[in-house]
Amino acid sequence: MSFGIRIEEAGALGRLRGVHGLVLASACVSLVGCVAFSSDRPAEQADPASTPFVRPIVTSRPATPGPPAAASPTPSPARPTESERPGASTTPQVSTKGACGDPAYELSGYKWDGVYRWSFNTDGTPDGMDPDAVLEVLERSASNIETAFNDCGLPDNVDIQSHYRGVTKDTPCEGNTYGLNVIGFGDVPERLGEGAIAYTCPYENTVTHDYVEADIVINRNVGWALSTADCSGFEELLEATMTHELGHVFGLGHVNERHHGDLTMSTRSNGPCTEDEITLGLGDILGLEELYGTQP
Repeated sequence: MSFGIRIEEAGALGRLRGVHGLVLASACVSLVGCVAFSSDRPAEQADPASTPFVRPIVTSRPATPGPPAAASPTPSPARPTESERPGASTTPQVSTKGACGDPAYELSGYKWDGVYRWSFNTDGTPDGMDPDAVLEVLERSASNIETAFNDCGLPDNVDIQSHYRGVTKDTPCEGNTYGLNVIGFGDVPERLGEGAIAYTCPYENTVTHDYVEADIVINRNVGWALSTADCSGFEELLEATMTHELGHVFGLGHVNERHHGDLTMSTRSNGPCTEDEITLGLGDILGLEELYGTQP
């Protein structure tokens, strides 16, 4: 992913910090200071301007998309029960294969303080996609980060919380709200890269320089599948992409695709109909533990 930043009319204190995204090269994304507030913005919030904290972090698909991972995709396995999830009382069967044995991670230089409360803009949802079904995927993706969801047998030692607030009309990554985290479908600027499938926009308070907002735009022009059972062509799995994007929200950066391509936080998706990046790898979890670890 990559970010582009432009600070405009954000007030005398407005300033740009840096940006990061999945596969965005450079480019200026018109993310400006706060000029209007949403009606569902918490009443107790003050009115400082906000500016891009870093350039948009861009997620891309492979440069040359290959065929679906399986000619006849099989349904995703049932999600683990509470007793089977990481950190449960049962003894984990630790794996060190693939992503489970790769300890690489990068941090973005910021972390979310408190509960990440987000809203869903349903207006741009592509035709043929049920917003309620999309919402279920978004909530699962957030849960994947919160619970350090993995198939490596690793425990959940991270203290992360998110909360879905409801539907909003505000548009993600336009810089016109303060502290309102929005996820939604939209058009991706060409300058973010031809292969961009999603990008995350972190914002800072221009007075305190705190990390106060993180929006996510999902490319509405990409073919999306909500499960492997529904993936019949060259669609990207939404849950894998959104798990990656929410990793950025909580401060994880990109790792090198060539050397660490199996990790959830690698710069590109693993291709059409592949779900392996839904589960976190060792490095993904080590990064979260450094930022939000519950162990001394």
